[in-house]
Amino acid sequence: MLFRSYFLGGATSVRGWGRYEISPLGSSGLPIGGNAMIGFSSEGRLAFGAKAGGVAFLDAGQVWADAGAVRLGDLRYAAGVGFRYQTPVGPLRLDLGYQLTPIPGLLVNGTAQLRPWRLHFSIGQAF
Repeated sequence: MLFRSYFLGGATSVRGWGRYEISPLGSSGLPIGGNAMIGFSSEGRLAFGAKAGGVAFLDAGQVWADAGAVRLGDLRYAAGVGFRYQTPVGPLRLDLGYQLTPIPGLLVNGTAQLRPWRLHFSIGQAF
């Protein structure tokens, strides 16, 4: 069932990919979700003043069809930089992530994914 499947990618997980792009692929090349997942993020932060700052990050993760298929060598990695500005409702975040391990055959909006980077804008902490 799709609504119970795991996906990774996007502003709050592996930031080198768009939302839900890390997943097993169906025969059509589109992500279909899985039943086992590993994800982690590491972020170094530097303040530029009382309200602004920058980050450098390394994210990794993978989704597998089931727990028996889990292999740590399959992890997808992304690195990048970001900018933070503190507001009363949480930090404004602008992150630029770059795929270190692209997914062969991934389709985005029905076409082959050719862009190894993603730009994310959001409000609130990433994790």
